[in-house]
Amino acid sequence: MNQWTYRPFTDPALFYREVWDFLYQEEGINTVALGVIQQLLETPPRYEKYFLAGLYGDGALQGTALMTPPHPFNLYLVDAAGLPAALDFAATIEPPYSVLGAGGIADSFAKAWCQKADATIKDIERQGIYELNQVVAPLSLGGHLRLATDADTRVATDFFYGFCRDVSMPVTQDEAREMADRQIHRQTLFLWQSPEQQHPVGCAAVTRETATGACVSYVYTPQNWRGKGVASNVVAKVCEQLLAGGKKRIFLYTQMHNPTSNKIYQAIGFRKIADSARLRFRYQRFQSDVR
Repeated sequence: MNQWTYRPFTDPALFYREVWDFLYQEEGINTVALGVIQQLLETPPRYEKYFLAGLYGDGALQGTALMTPPHPFNLYLVDAAGLPAALDFAATIEPPYSVLGAGGIADSFAKAWCQKADATIKDIERQGIYELNQVVAPLSLGGHLRLATDADTRVATDFFYGFCRDVSMPVTQDEAREMADRQIHRQTLFLWQSPEQQHPVGCAAVTRETATGACVSYVYTPQNWRGKGVASNVVAKVCEQLLAGGKKRIFLYTQMHNPTSNKIYQAIGFRKIADSARLRFRYQRFQSDVR
């Protein structure tokens, strides 16, 4: 019987050296965790507050737990027997606003955490993790893909605000602008320019890049342009560029309650590799909701 323990880390660089190769073996499932680690290594780091731990069974690394409040407690375990170690670590840090994990581990953690912390589950978001290795070209849409520039800040802010509203991730206009500015500065935000319109009609961003993979995120089309193939074309073109640039695997998260988006992405070559879930908590002692 494995003896499970957790080891907290206060230095992101040490955490990177301990867990990166381990997480990279399942890059698609761990794309969020890998992206957070990358951002913690930036100068200056994106997050001022963070909690990091390795989870060990009989001394061997078997999982990770990390949180950058107010973002989810991100949990990965190769063996659910390590759940008590994850719970013990969570009890030593700020109460998690939510938990995110694949393969049912988030559900198991949430059930046990509610008993441990006198909490209830506020809501659940079911997600699909998809992977693409080759693009299936969609029906061509008039227009072209282009990189966003500083001149696009206003429309990009509107797109990010709309995306966050659609996925029930409330942000302010200022926060949406910060998100847009970050992607524009990194040259990772792409827009679809229609010949019929002066302004772009959709967007997608490249995030969480590794040596061989990348994630496509923030896919958004304004309401009056939906159903015309904008999302299919912008994502397909972004993926084509990434693959041509040497990436081997492209990942994307979808909301499972949106069959339209899942169908669109499957049609251009994405295949589902895992289920994921985010469960948000309400703490009885605080009698308050969390983001």
